[in-house]
Amino acid sequence: MFHTVEPGDVTTTCPHSVVRGGDLSCTCQTTNTASPPTTVRWEGRDSEKLVKTNVQREDNGTQFTCHVTWAGRVYTSITYTLIVGDVEGPSDVVISETHHPGNNGSTVAILSCNTTGAVYPGVTFTWSAGVCQNETHFARSSTCTASLDAEDDGKGVTCTAINSIDSRISVSTSVALK
Repeated sequence: MFHTVEPGDVTTTCPHSVVRGGDLSCTCQTTNTASPPTTVRWEGRDSEKLVKTNVQREDNGTQFTCHVTWAGRVYTSITYTLIVGDVEGPSDVVISETHHPGNNGSTVAILSCNTTGAVYPGVTFTWSAGVCQNETHFARSSTCTASLDAEDDGKGVTCTAINSIDSRISVSTSVALK
């Protein structure tokens, strides 16, 4: 007696998006182990595995179709659309400093950290721990307000701008308080 088991649904392990310059690697599969066995292939490839290295902007929107062949015919198909997560910058940050008189002989320093060059999609800013009494963050800049006493003279402060998608892309700069 011959027992048939349908392949079930077809799914992929493909990611929602791939960062520009990154690699796409995913698999097309069925939810059941079919009987008779299925053949699962990406169109134009002789494999259930889809690999594309060094994905670029122009690859955005490319469609890949996976076919499940069962019992001699195409049983079902699924299409995956590649979305390229474009990431750029920041290339540099610059800190500018202004001072105002504070209470009891202290000085209030307002430090402004600005990114330079193209940034996509955005940046996250961090400042040296324990320096800022107040931080304000904008799309391309951040401010740190610090109350300084004489012993703070020469203390180093660092601003870091980190790409909001790819944390490997970050730049920092430091200034000595005066």
